Amino acid sequence: MPEQLPKPQLARRLANPFSATRWLAGLTCACILSAEAAPLRIMPLGDSITAGYTDNPTWNVPFEFGYRSRLCTLLTNAGYDFVFVGGSLEPFNNAYGDPTQGGTVSPVLDLRPLGQNGHRGYGGVSINTTNSNVASYLTADTPDVILLMIGINGISINSPGQLDTLVGNIFTNRPTVKLITAQIIPKLPFTQLVVDYNTAIRNTLVPKYVGQGRAITTVDQYVNFLTNPAVNTSVNTALYSNAINHPTATGYNAMAETWFKGVLAIIPPTLPVLDQTRFNPAIAPATTIGNFAQPPSPSTETLAFTLVTGTGDTDNAKFSISGSQLRAGNYNFNNEPLGRTYSIRVRATGVSGGRIGERVFTLSLSDFDQLPDSWELAKAGNLTSLNDTGDFDHDGLTDTAEYNLSIGAYPNIDPTKRDTDSDGLSDLEEILGSSPRPPTNPTKADTDNDNFGDASEDNTGIYVSALKTGTNPTLTDTDGDKRSDGAELMEGSNPLSSSSPVANIIVSDKNSSELAYVAQVSSTDLLQGLSGANAVHSGWNTGNNASPTKLNDGLHGGTFIASPPTVEGAWAQASGSVSTFTLPAGNGCGWNLSSIVTFAAWNGAGFGNQKYEVGIHRVGEQAFSLLAAVNAQPFAVTEPGSSKVTITHPSGVLARGVNAIRFTMLSTNGNAGRTVYREFDVQGSPTIAPAPGMAGLSESRADRGEVGVTWFSYPGKSYKVETSVNLLNWNVLSPAYPSSGLTTHFIDSPVPLSRTKSFYRITSLP
Repeated sequence: MPEQLPKPQLARRLANPFSATRWLAGLTCACILSAEAAPLRIMPLGDSITAGYTDNPTWNVPFEFGYRSRLCTLLTNAGYDFVFVGGSLEPFNNAYGDPTQGGTVSPVLDLRPLGQNGHRGYGGVSINTTNSNVASYLTADTPDVILLMIGINGISINSPGQLDTLVGNIFTNRPTVKLITAQIIPKLPFTQLVVDYNTAIRNTLVPKYVGQGRAITTVDQYVNFLTNPAVNTSVNTALYSNAINHPTATGYNAMAETWFKGVLAIIPPTLPVLDQTRFNPAIAPATTIGNFAQPPSPSTETLAFTLVTGTGDTDNAKFSISGSQLRAGNYNFNNEPLGRTYSIRVRATGVSGGRIGERVFTLSLSDFDQLPDSWELAKAGNLTSLNDTGDFDHDGLTDTAEYNLSIGAYPNIDPTKRDTDSDGLSDLEEILGSSPRPPTNPTKADTDNDNFGDASEDNTGIYVSALKTGTNPTLTDTDGDKRSDGAELMEGSNPLSSSSPVANIIVSDKNSSELAYVAQVSSTDLLQGLSGANAVHSGWNTGNNASPTKLNDGLHGGTFIASPPTVEGAWAQASGSVSTFTLPAGNGCGWNLSSIVTFAAWNGAGFGNQKYEVGIHRVGEQAFSLLAAVNAQPFAVTEPGSSKVTITHPSGVLARGVNAIRFTMLSTNGNAGRTVYREFDVQGSPTIAPAPGMAGLSESRADRGEVGVTWFSYPGKSYKVETSVNLLNWNVLSPAYPSSGLTTHFIDSPVPLSRTKSFYRITSLP
């Protein structure tokens, strides 16, 4: 009987996320347990190639952890219970450049969160340097297996002897370790020294230590980099990232395959691997469900498989094992629903080596339609609605096509909904587009985040109404004037013309006195007292005690020169200082801005000039839009004084629905292009969302009983949607349906085909 919890190595394995369902790529298993042996401790040992560098010299070649990433997958899929060990921090410690700063930021398989990034690879190290440190490595990491690849740095006629000393030191400090010594890859340009070094490893070093009874072998990594295996000089330079010694991902993957065969040759895998975990409920007793894998060549071990008791053995009695086959038992699965799962615990025992490993497998009843059962259950709740060739939601995309899209560009696409994002366009219509409307995201009602739904933006270049805006649904700002399409339509500007006027008036004032506007500073504006995450400043020169936090304290319209000089406001750099203010929540609909007033003052050198851009962020939008570009520079570079800039609009409203405001400072005629801002005041009142207005009804799919309801909405609001057949009794279709922006589309489904009339009521929630 295997020992049960508590057990240190078992606890470590369970604590490691790599032990969970992600452990085996392509297999369905609930967890992995090592019954009697701790995880095999594998130490990759060497230089920059072990660390996995792909610099050339910048990190613009994909970084995939060198050979270790692919090797991790190979060992895992073969049934090894293992962990890579070693305390090197490279290449993420900036010793030779950080791969997260260029190239592939997120590798296909990131070993770090899996707890599998252990190694002892150090860029630029020689054999002698490794020898000086290896005793401490072995003490700290206690490896069972070492993958040693060293020698390319400082290769010389002395390298074989140096390697002999290193190998002897390894066995002296850890006599029982299994050592795989690689014949190293070619160095560019070609050098015969590497060939001679590898020959010494193969013909002299390994036989010497085998004769001493040591567990040592070698693998040939050199041949992986040749175009002709019989010609040592036929080096494939395309497999190098830096044209010297660092492989590309393709080269590293070839190395991983070679390392894998080396591990197989000296120690077999311990965990059972099952090639099929799904079966049909009509299966007869003793029928094979799947086959347990035997270790591949060059391993000579044979595994025996048995059902055992322990955690996860709930359904062992329903199944049997014959040789390497998992079979159905005498249980009648016909009465079980598709998708039902069963848990079994299986032990693999090495016939010759005696190593033991156990794994809990989750088996399931399947319809075998090539679609993953888990996806069908998640999307449709059963295994019968979706199938290979069907189109359950009648959107023109087969269920298989929607599955393929779900594992690619559109993870949230729904095969049970004709219009996944409920924007009035079917999934197929969005994916294909319909000239002049380009393809859009079928899982996002507003692809470009401009507060107008994709169905409204028909890309004709002609504005007709809020339902036919003429704008491009893939461009937040169709005319490129730094204002979003939704923002322009809300403010009455033309989103199709970059020359349409900015809806504001800038009034500037100046005075030769630095203190002229002190009394005009507001202490009740929207910015008053904002701090922390609601008032973020960057790029400010805070010399002379300047502080950008005083831009919104309601006090500083001007100041005076003290001795030494003291600046009580904020001092902008020549260009690029930014202050972003998130406005109070109010009623949740944003604010109608009525005016923006900025003060600058300094007793000399033209610091009172003002030049900046005002950006505003509206509720429901993703980005800031340009509201105003200010250029008020009344002072020469030698003139002192103060200035006030007021931004207003004849209508009394500068912008509606604003929840954040940003000031970006630009270079002025002041000293070194800088200016001294004293205060920003922003006045406004809470935006009142208008009542929803019905925009249209459409029987989008009469054959499926769907009715599309569209109304004029407000960003950020939610609406109660109701329907009735007699205007007396109302049925709630959605108690709180979120707005899609300035228009919202809702699909009522299913609607009985026998219904002759439907009324809809849309109510804005508080």
